[in-house]
Amino acid sequence: MAQEGQRVYELYDSGLITDMYWKTDNSGAVLILEADNLDQAREQLGSLPMDQHGMTTFTYIPITPLASLLPRPQGAVTP
Repeated sequence: MAQEGQRVYELYDSGLITDMYWKTDNSGAVLILEADNLDQAREQLGSLPMDQHGMTTFTYIPITPLASLLPRPQGAVTP
């Protein structure tokens, strides 16, 4: 388990993992990743020891910022 924690913090330090949460029903963790694409996310999380030993699974959900919260160029018209 120490190797798992070490690798998680390496991925956090690298900027891949940006946030970590524990689900309130104690069914697992939620990791927020900053990756170029799903393949990169899968490859990097595949380096976790628990994943390599088939002890965990991941569900990947691509997300993007809400457009309404992104900075608007000066003079842009709001729809």
